[in-house]
Amino acid sequence: MGIRSPIHFRYHWRTSRVFSIIFTIIIGSLFLTFFHTFEYKYGYAMIRNGTKLYGSPVNVDKLIDVPIWVKKLIYVFKILQVVFGVVIPTIGIFIFNMLVAE
Repeated sequence: MGIRSPIHFRYHWRTSRVFSIIFTIIIGSLFLTFFHTFEYKYGYAMIRNGTKLYGSPVNVDKLIDVPIWVKKLIYVFKILQVVFGVVIPTIGIFIFNMLVAE
């Protein structure tokens, strides 16, 4: 609407509404990305005849001692992140571009 009629003032934003929208965006992004905190475990190994400590993150899909439900939960959240972070915004941009072109 701002592109179609930039001078026309249609809606007045209240401070409480702006804060609630910002809060919703922050909580939504935390919900979509929190699985990254337990998607990797950090593994250590001694290399060069025990003179150097080597550490690297290991994906939990490659570990045996991780429960199956954790692996499935990570997979579901990856799919949700792709849908809500890539697919829906792309469709939204397409729709808004088509509305502007009218």
